Amino acid sequence: MVPERTENLPSLRIGYFFILVLVALDAISKYLAKQYLEFGEMVPMVPSLDLLLVFNSGVAFSMLDFNNAFTSYGLLIIGFVLVGYLYSMLRKEEAIINYWALILIIAGVLMVNLLGNK
Repeated sequence: MVPERTENLPSLRIGYFFILVLVALDAISKYLAKQYLEFGEMVPMVPSLDLLLVFNSGVAFSMLDFNNAFTSYGLLIIGFVLVGYLYSMLRKEEAIINYWALILIIAGVLMVNLLGNK
């Protein structure tokens, strides 16, 4: 590892904490949306941002939405394999920008796989 690049990297504990915070915020926002919004209800936030409660049972834009266990569990397994691979990359990463990019990607994959639209 290059000393001048790695000395500014945060510890992995900070990365884990950041992932945990992002996943928790996602879970809280989904819970609040399900509790206080009706399906299809739009709530204006700022001029270019609205909250809209919709459900997606497939991958991006409902692709692979076959409503069967094979697809659901298959995608779940693929997601966890991806998290493992990204985690191995994170442990070896030397550049801070790549470190934080991997943190955000891992958090996103965990949000989709653990929380999804359940």
